[in-house]
Amino acid sequence: MTLQRLSLFVAAALALSALPASAFSDATCVGDCNRDRSTSIAELVTGSNIALGQMSIDECRGFDPSGDGAVTIDELVGGVRSALHGCPYGAIIRRTAFGIPHITASDFGGLGFGQGYAIAEDHLCTIVDQAIKLRSRRAFFFGRGANDRHLNSDVAYLALDLQGRAERALAGLDADTRSFFDGYAAGVNAFLADTAPDALPGWCAGELWVGPITATDVAARTLDLTLNASAVNSRSSRRDPGVLRARGDAHGAAPTADISADFLTR
Repeated sequence: MTLQRLSLFVAAALALSALPASAFSDATCVGDCNRDRSTSIAELVTGSNIALGQMSIDECRGFDPSGDGAVTIDELVGGVRSALHGCPYGAIIRRTAFGIPHITASDFGGLGFGQGYAIAEDHLCTIVDQAIKLRSRRAFFFGRGANDRHLNSDVAYLALDLQGRAERALAGLDADTRSFFDGYAAGVNAFLADTAPDALPGWCAGELWVGPITATDVAARTLDLTLNASAVNSRSSRRDPGVLRARGDAHGAAPTADISADFLTR
């Protein structure tokens, strides 16, 4: 690393204490060249090279949130902040007079974050309860259950390996969809962090089993809904072969984002 490039890093790091947090949008992940919601040392080096005129801005548009085609000291500072503290999510949640949330965000991660936060406000207990079910942890928290209900559920979901299948599915997602799943889990967890345990909405207030979820939990619940829907349609089609076709004609295929955003409320 040349002395000139090192001086840029030092200047950026020193400026962190003086630069107001509002200098960049909370939704901006400055320096994230490959859109993985993180800024690495290699990406910081790329940013410094762009600032020095040794590389084109096309090598990393993530260092140019202002869109002026150059990388400034302030933008390098933003990259250092992203590297040190991670990339925050940003979203605006507006509710109608009927309480329906409308989410706007600058990227898919922020959109997922807003969806997760808003739905946690309304259905947190169901979200966490379903995550526990799909982790096969019902018996651990709630005992065997009447007629071994919880134990049987745990064994069944272990056999289905929804957690493993969810992890493999996440690994195959494109960057935007994966960012949505990660953001959704982060939004739920942010609501948890913002709310005292005894103040949680619904029947799980103060319960020790309430805790954070992961993107794997989100994906596992999506797979669970798919399996349940498949089973229902299979039973319906055996009773009336026209049912499945009629449902498809009436409703069509649900958008991926809708499935991802709404699945934990059911």
